[in-house]
Amino acid sequence: ELNAGFGRLFELLMAQITPEEVTGLYGIPHDDPRDIPGKDCRFDCAVTTMSAIAPDGGIATIDLPGGLALCMSHAGDYDLIHARIDTLYVEAVAADLPIGDAPLTIHYHDDPDEVAPVDLRAAIYLPLRA
Repeated sequence: ELNAGFGRLFELLMAQITPEEVTGLYGIPHDDPRDIPGKDCRFDCAVTTMSAIAPDGGIATIDLPGGLALCMSHAGDYDLIHARIDTLYVEAVAADLPIGDAPLTIHYHDDPDEVAPVDLRAAIYLPLRA
């Protein structure tokens, strides 16, 4: 379902910009797909771009606050990233770090249509309270 979500986002985006204007690929999971069936699992597919995008036809603007975050790298199949997210939360709790209210964000560094699953890379950001 996630590939379809990103596919739909790019389909909508390409009506407004060129692929070269996309500067980053992000995901904001609201549910854990290990616990929630795919059709009910909420996940925001997001990009950063060089050009302004008009919120239209299913595209919305998401403003993520900056600030302090705990970051962890993930290498390998994106389908396995939730185990890494669990590790990030464990590290935050073990270090007694105050978890913030902003959503966890995944920055995907590679396109799974172009890079083998074992070579995929991402950064996971867990916002912290200052």
